[in-house]
Amino acid sequence: MIALLHVDDPSREPLNGRLDWAASTSPSRAWAGPGVSVLPVLSSDGLLSATEIVEFTRFATRLGVSFAIRLPSTPEASHAFRGRFYCSAGALAAYLLPHEPRLTILGAASLDRCERASLARIDGVISIELTEASSPAALWRLHAPLLRQRRAALHLRAGTAATVLARFAADTAPERVDGYVDALTRGAATAFGLAEVGALAPGMQADLCAFDAEPADVDGAGSARLLSLYATRRPAFTLVGGQLAGDDAAAPAATTRRAIAEASG
Repeated sequence: MIALLHVDDPSREPLNGRLDWAASTSPSRAWAGPGVSVLPVLSSDGLLSATEIVEFTRFATRLGVSFAIRLPSTPEASHAFRGRFYCSAGALAAYLLPHEPRLTILGAASLDRCERASLARIDGVISIELTEASSPAALWRLHAPLLRQRRAALHLRAGTAATVLARFAADTAPERVDGYVDALTRGAATAFGLAEVGALAPGMQADLCAFDAEPADVDGAGSARLLSLYATRRPAFTLVGGQLAGDDAAAPAATTRRAIAEASG
């Protein structure tokens, strides 16, 4: 579970008080508890000084966590930001924090060309929300450098997941699908500071969704098939932390072990 700690009060005081609190509070007491990761988020709406970004970064660094900066939420807010700072919020963040790998930029679905160029040069992750109107071709055209560098994170709301993933599986050129899957898995985990999930590799934590094979399935279909499975089928069973999850919990353990053995050949 990821909890977003929004620091976006328009009348907020400088962050020195929060820094004092962070220094006196251990992360284990500061954050919610086991199984919950907290991502502090600074909203650029109403930001009064670039110093606030620097102080916020110190705050997150003191706590030892990743952090995010949310870009203006409306065209009006973006225009107001440019009026105060004579640059975009993305350009200011890129200028102040070019080599901060723990930084995530939220709200990056619609950026102009100059802002995309600024953010492509930073070491952080750019998070982009997919919607039912998202076009695979347009997404690649706008954010190809980030997708190739595995510094893009794609996220989508649960209610739109099936529709969006099915279209991306069907309408994406094969050489680009891996980039999208990386952004939905590895990139999404990096964006929220989760170092032990997001990839199938030694030392990583992984849950397991097992799907029944069907006659139409094609061996070696790769990432496109993965997106299609997520979009169109329910798993036969799911293991979370090595234990059967949800309605599958009543299934006999022996049946589960046999199913895994058969699936692995």
